[in-house]
This record gives sequence, C-alpha cells and structure tokens, in this order.
Amino acid sequence: MRDGFIKVAAGTPKIRVADCRFNAEQVFTLMREAARQGVRVLALPELCLTGYTCADLFLQDTLLRGAEEGLATVLEATKNLDMVTALGLPVRHQGKLYNCAAVIHRGEILAVVPKTHLPNYGEFYERRWFEPGGPSDRLFSLCGQEVFFGADVIFPCESMPGLVLGVEICEDLWAPEPPSQALARAGATLLLNLSASDETVGKDAYRRSLVTGQSARLVCGYVYADAGEGESSTDLVFAGHDLIAENGALLNERRFTTGLTVSEIDVDKLCCERRRMTTFPGAGEGRFVSVGFALEPATTTLTRYISPTPFLPEDARDRAGRCGEILRIAALGLKQRLAQEGYTLLDRDTAKTPEEKQAIMRQALTCGTFLMSSNAISKDGQLVNIDGMGNRVAAMCFGPHQVVVIAGMNKVLGTLDDAVARARNIAAPANAQRFGLKTPCGVTGQCGDCTSPDCICSKLVITRFCMPAGRIKVILVGEDLGL
Repeated sequence: MRDGFIKVAAGTPKIRVADCRFNAEQVFTLMREAARQGVRVLALPELCLTGYTCADLFLQDTLLRGAEEGLATVLEATKNLDMVTALGLPVRHQGKLYNCAAVIHRGEILAVVPKTHLPNYGEFYERRWFEPGGPSDRLFSLCGQEVFFGADVIFPCESMPGLVLGVEICEDLWAPEPPSQALARAGATLLLNLSASDETVGKDAYRRSLVTGQSARLVCGYVYADAGEGESSTDLVFAGHDLIAENGALLNERRFTTGLTVSEIDVDKLCCERRRMTTFPGAGEGRFVSVGFALEPATTTLTRYISPTPFLPEDARDRAGRCGEILRIAALGLKQRLAQEGYTLLDRDTAKTPEEKQAIMRQALTCGTFLMSSNAISKDGQLVNIDGMGNRVAAMCFGPHQVVVIAGMNKVLGTLDDAVARARNIAAPANAQRFGLKTPCGVTGQCGDCTSPDCICSKLVITRFCMPAGRIKVILVGEDLGL
C-alpha cells in the first residue's frame, strides 16, 4: 500500500466438480499463499466452490448446502488473513438461485454480488438454473451472518483513500452495458471479475482485449480470474486465463495453469488520471450501497515491470518506428501550416500515378525551400546521405534555392568513415525494412553486397562544403531523432 500501490492477484485453484469440501480446501490454501506473497485483494473464479460445470446438480439441495458449508470453512480458515477475496458460489435467495461472488475479509462476508447478465446461448445454459441479479435487496442471512445482497455494491477501503472495489461476473464484461461501467461511475477504481470462460481457438486474444480495453475505458485496475482445467470434465475446456490490467496496460497474465497471477495496481495514478480527465464523471451515484473495509498498512513490494524509458519504446525497431511516426505527424502539421500561409507545397505522396509522382519529384528540385534530414553527419560538418532514386541527394547538390536539414544528435559521428558506416549499416537497412524492400539489408537488417534493383543506397553523396554559401542550413535537435 506504500506510495499508492496495492498488490492484487487473480487465482485459479485446483477443483473437482461438485466436491465442495475439496474445493474449499483448495481455495483457502490458495488464499493463504496469496497472503504470504503480500496480496491484499484476490479474485477467484466463478462458482469455484462447486465448479461451474455442475449442470443440473445446481438444482440439488445437497450441492447448495455443500457450497454454503464450504464458504463457512473458508471463512473460518482465513479469518486472520488481512486480505479481501471475491470467490464464486451459488446462493439461494428469496426462493431463487443466483450465480454469486462472495466478498470476504477476515472471516466476514462483506456482501454477496449476483451475476447480472446470464449467457444462454451456444454452450451456455445458465438461465436453466440461475436468476439474473439486480439492485440490492439489502440484508439476508448466509453462513450465520447478515450480509448485503445485490449487484449495486461497492467496497471502499477506509485505510487507503482511492481504493474502491467493484465486482462483476464473467458474461457481465461481454454485455453491451457491463456493470463495471456503473461501478466505475460510482467510484470503483479496482474491478474484480470472477469468470468461467471456456477456451476456444483465438478466444484468448478477444478476452485479453476486453479486459485491457475496459480498464482503459474506465481508468481502473481490472483483475480477471478464470476457471481452470478442473472444470474440463464435459466437452468444454477451461484454461485458467488470468489477467491483470491497469488503464489499458496488461500487467500480467497466465494461461493453461493453476495458481496465482500477481501484480500491483497504482491506485494513486488512477485517481490522478480520473481527476485530470474532464469527461470522467465524479464519483458518488446515490443508488449504490457502500460496504467499507480496512486493511492494515503494509509495504508493497513491486513485481510489475516499470520501464526506465516510459516515453520511448525499449525495442530498437519499435523506437525507430515511433520516431518515424513522430516525424510524420509533425510533417503533416507543418504541411498544413505552410499551406495556410500561402506556400505551394510539393508532396509526392499526393500523386495518383507513378508518372505524376516522378513529375512532382522533378518539380521539387526547383523549389524555394527543400526540407530533408541527413543519414549521418561527421563532427567536422560533412553530411552523408544515401538514396535509392536520387531525388533527395540531388536536392542536396543542386536545384532548390535553400535546403533545410533537420537531424537528431544520434546522427552526429566522429569521423567521415563513421558517418558513412552509419548510413550503410543503420539508416539503409532500417529504411529498406520500413519500405518493405526485399533487399539483403531489408531481409537481414544488415548491409550486404547488394545488387538488387531495389537497392536503397544506389547513390551515396558526401557534402563537404556548401556552394553558394548559406544555401544549406542544418538544425541539430538535442535528442535521438530519425534513422
């Protein structure tokens, strides 16, 4: 909880379908392990105390009594754990059966949240056994405790301002209007999803996009706990795809395994982002019930990766692509500004035919001002440029009234030989790959003995002096910029 971080986990226990005693033991064993790792908020799968695939056994009193007894066992075994846990079980209420999440802390049930959207299509038959949840019916009795029941419950942490939990269950996230939207508007900053999502080819990517996308849309942390292989007792397979996301970023995930998926949510940052965004509503919708809890202050050891360069991609190729994107965006803005000032712009990318493109390139050689960069610059001021067709280096040599070169400090090398080496071994391969050329350097990323008709360095121009004086102007930018 130090510095606004909270350690969270999605857990997938080993279970046996309809064996509530065994499942309860696996649940509290996993809870104890999570507490040992410093986890303060834990989400477990949908209906994990009974198993999701119990089918018509959900209609049997024996199973339902076993689920409640299993929950009582978990409460007793974990009453000393200072950790909030959401776990799934079927709950009888006012003559109906609900697919629920029990939110517990230190042996007490804070509230029971029923599933709002029940899938009844494809391989899912939940409406056969369950009733959809709705607004809170306030208090009811479970495991000898009087607890809140309803989908409109949020859980604010009294000892960590800004940490507010909300719970939804599996299909709720797939629905057009997920409950998490209203929960976030009511102030929830950390959403827990108890799920039993069966696995099909390609479904993992869609599931991942839903979780990360919802965390971005709601500016929240999102912990998704999925059912594992113990459910794979019918014609369905469950992979235990657990995910943790924060404001659009995937922090951690595991698949095809049981156990814990752990990371840390930056609650303070989420709260700051929500304050900054004028389109994010203020918290406090009146129809929600608040059930508070308190966690003892503790140091949060970070396990999530934090990039030392958060504003730049760490991968060299991604970084080069990002730089190219920045230049393209800046060029687009400059182009529009110049057009508004009455200048005539010659842009070969506007050509509709190869012939028109060639004509624009020739016309550019007689323009007033030619904007370009340089592949490399030696410390004594020599400009090194390579070109495939020659239009760029031609402008450097003759034609335009003035040439403006904009280059990052990464282009400045010690000697002329160093500058030439950079042009051949860094600029040429990167540009070949950017244009999708099947040259040796485009394929391997390294300069080779190239005789390809697409050779991107067919012209090499070294500019030692500028004649007439002042025709070429060089602007050096104090950062890495371009290829």
